[in-house]
Amino acid sequence: MKARILILVMMLMSVFVTGCYWNEEVPADQVAVKLNKGQITEVAIKPGGVYTDSDWWADLQTMNIGTVTFSVEDPEVLTKDNQAVGVKITIQARRKSDPESVSNIFTRWSSIRDDQNLINTISATAREGIKNGTRTYTLTTLLDDRNGLAGDISSALKADVEKYSVEIVNVTVENIAASPEYMLILSETANLTAKTEQEKRRQELINQEAANRILEQQKRVEVANAQVLAEQAETTVQVEIAERQGEIIAASNQVYAENEQAFELQRIRELQKVFNDKTVFFVQEGVDPTLFFNQPSNTTVIPAE
Repeated sequence: MKARILILVMMLMSVFVTGCYWNEEVPADQVAVKLNKGQITEVAIKPGGVYTDSDWWADLQTMNIGTVTFSVEDPEVLTKDNQAVGVKITIQARRKSDPESVSNIFTRWSSIRDDQNLINTISATAREGIKNGTRTYTLTTLLDDRNGLAGDISSALKADVEKYSVEIVNVTVENIAASPEYMLILSETANLTAKTEQEKRRQELINQEAANRILEQQKRVEVANAQVLAEQAETTVQVEIAERQGEIIAASNQVYAENEQAFELQRIRELQKVFNDKTVFFVQEGVDPTLFFNQPSNTTVIPAE
């Protein structure tokens, strides 16, 4: 009886110490790697899944393929114009998940299966990239073009991580810390530039107002000139009308100058208008006008010429 129990215990122990596995679940951000006697037999073509293998020497291992995000900082690097600055960057990286890349990591770069080891490995290259990249920019250019430095560092990293089957997802320059002295110079320069721009805008406003006044004066002169021309034209028209009317009157009076009888007839007509219904006698020179004194009160005696 004791022998049977011992055999059963040994069989159970052998199950637990072997590498076989049943319904082993792999998370969605990891890829499964099947091994037998320590050798890779298969790499899953997609992340996650549930796996079973009853082989005595079977083993199932996993590798994280999610994005790893971390920061790298160098407190003092020199720019092209020998200005000391601090640079802080953020890197996003992940291990490649294709079977060939996974096999490369497992067989040649197994240490970077650990996230911290991966971060340390990339950080060393990143610091070198920060130094080399920063050295190609003046401080002024660097402050204005962080993306350029980020691109340079990313290129340096991609060339390095390819050998251990990692891809760089993104590199961002988070901060460029210039010296307090340089920042003071920048501040003073910015203030001077702002004052210069303000004065420039003030001068432009003054010039614009002067131009507006000149334009307004020109318009007033144009209006005055137009008014003068209009008045001159009106005067010319009135003169022309007066001349024409004078010609008409002169023409109508010409007959009186040329015909004495017509003149006398017109004179009598005009006198008639003056005396209305009164009786008028025209007498020759030398006739005694007293002959007409007993005439009605509405009678007038006019010597004939």
